[in-house]
Amino acid sequence: MPTSDRDGVLVAVISGELDMVSVDAIGTALFDHLDEQPNGLVVELAVYFMGSSALSMLPELRGRAQSKDVGLAIVAAQAAAVRPMMASALSQVLPVSHSVEEASKSIHREPAAGRQSVWRPRGQLPSRNRNAARWGVDAFSRAGRVRSAGPR
Repeated sequence: MPTSDRDGVLVAVISGELDMVSVDAIGTALFDHLDEQPNGLVVELAVYFMGSSALSMLPELRGRAQSKDVGLAIVAAQAAAVRPMMASALSQVLPVSHSVEEASKSIHREPAAGRQSVWRPRGQLPSRNRNAARWGVDAFSRAGRVRSAGPR
């Protein structure tokens, strides 16, 4: 796994497959990097496949980073990384960014303990079902038509 230093922040690039065969070795390497107490750790997921074992390793990585007071950010720009993280809702709990530059800036801006993710894929609006009442649409209607003001 190639690593580089960007202004004191360690950037680790994971490429290829991140599945149950490779996740132990990659997780161990990332945990070892945390033990070195860098100013921050950016994990770039440049993968073409990401399995469920990787989805369980990432929250553990975040927990260890918080316990060591090391800033952590995940870069997920490819669909193979974005889709599983969105389907499992990890994009709501992990500090996910679109680029390495954005991730390293977020590590420098915020303290590690208080970091929260506000990431959404570019151009995507909040779910219509969650905001149905606010937007005045019926969450269960087929096309999301505007509700009529009168009786049904």
